[in-house]
Amino acid sequence: MTGNAIVHELRGRGLHVATMRGTAIFSLGIYHEVLVFAGNCEEGPARLTDRQALIKNQTLAASVTDTTGLEIALGRRWSGLTLGRHQAAVLVDVPQGAEISRSLHLDLTDLSATSVDQQDDTLCTKETGT
Repeated sequence: MTGNAIVHELRGRGLHVATMRGTAIFSLGIYHEVLVFAGNCEEGPARLTDRQALIKNQTLAASVTDTTGLEIALGRRWSGLTLGRHQAAVLVDVPQGAEISRSLHLDLTDLSATSVDQQDDTLCTKETGT
């Protein structure tokens, strides 16, 4: 946990399979993923360190992936085939009709400085898939 955000970083080499909220990613090569969750929940999000528990129980503010090699992505957020390098940054969807003011500070070279500031009462609600 860094400030008011929870940052989960995953690095790997070789074969990597990931699923998250309707998206499946298969990669062969070098994989780097950073997930940023809003950390201002009263339920004590600092106790959550497992990736799946964070995805299930916290509000995802952003995800950044960087893959070098072969990548096949299928799903709700993006689909495609990459041979080479693919970088993707995704901010969480805002429900239609909602007004949210959110500030995200993310420096991939210094994850300890990450912060998420949101000016509404939806900070600890889970993102729902359709």
